[in-house]
Order: sequence, then structure tokens, then C-alpha cells
Amino acid sequence: MKKVFFYEFRGSRSEVAFLKFIAERGRVLEQVVVVVAEECFSPGDDGMNAKLKPLTSAKWNNKSCKLQLFKSPFTGGGGPAYCHQIAADFGFADPFDL
Repeated sequence: MKKVFFYEFRGSRSEVAFLKFIAERGRVLEQVVVVVAEECFSPGDDGMNAKLKPLTSAKWNNKSCKLQLFKSPFTGGGGPAYCHQIAADFGFADPFDL
């Protein structure tokens, strides 16, 4: 697995534990993209930084893997990440490059 996209991240312990597990065991992992849920994202708030601290202190298996954080553009969750029509469209070469 080279890419992991995690949409609507809210910072629960189980979400952080899952991402940490992936980071510590992903030998060929190149990119981890975390899209933070709109209602959980506030600029200047250290709450989300504190929740992500275990990820930054994890022993990543692939040291060159990039972690990227984004704020979800969708309010109330959902959006194209949960659209079954897009998920079933095999016209995309890489479904994660939407």
C-alpha cells in the first residue's frame, strides 16, 4: 500500500491508533493524507495538534513517507468521498487522485 487517505478525521483515539498502526508498518507507504472534518478544524487551535501528536512521534517504517493534513471542504460530513457513483467509476486511473 503506497497511499492512505483518511477522510472526515475527528481525532478519536481509535482513528489515531489506526493511522499510527499503518505508519509503523507501511514499508512502501509514500503518502498519508488526513482530511480533518470541518467541524473539528479551527486554525490556531492546539486541540487537533495534540490529537495528532502520537502520529508525529511514531516510528514510521518508511522515513520518506509524507503526512499531509487538510481541512474538509464539506460541512456536516459526506461529500465525494462517500459518493458510491464516483467510487464505482473505473474511468479514473487512480481513484485517490480526485
